[in-house]
Amino acid sequence: MKYSPYFDTAYDQPNPIGTIGRGTHYSILRCPQWRDNLMTPHNDGGARIQQFAVIWDEDHDERVISVIEEAYFLGLLGPVKFVGERKGSLTVLVDPLFWKIYDRSDYTNKWTGIASGVSGDYWPANVYAYGDPEGEPMIIHDSHDRVATYLDDIKNLWSLDQEQKAYQMPDYAEIAEG
Repeated sequence: MKYSPYFDTAYDQPNPIGTIGRGTHYSILRCPQWRDNLMTPHNDGGARIQQFAVIWDEDHDERVISVIEEAYFLGLLGPVKFVGERKGSLTVLVDPLFWKIYDRSDYTNKWTGIASGVSGDYWPANVYAYGDPEGEPMIIHDSHDRVATYLDDIKNLWSLDQEQKAYQMPDYAEIAEG
């Protein structure tokens, strides 16, 4: 499934699998990322490939993709590990180190601004550190232990981090000469 022209779909579960939450399933999206998990530009100016998970509930509301795209264009996606919409509410789980240097309310307000006009709906935005026991039940309605295990399994299976290898633009002069 291709959800966006800006993200590559590395993996897609189109329907619920298992019994966690209410119809929970997920997709893994990839994109070029010029900022690291702390939203600092990469020191070589190059991009890395970032992977993050979209957690779907039973209605698989694809409008969340337009919210993620806007966040990407605003440079907010670097620290993101998981994004999900459940019951008309957006939840974003970020790298836990991010809160040590970035103002939580400012970052959350940026996501709230994006999510405030989703095809005529208002989605409140909740942003938590990945691993925060308050945030995990917001993204999936189930017990903290079950949600934490589910998210940990996804993170470990898909390495939801940025690749360390910088993307290097081809040398077009060499290509033209060759």
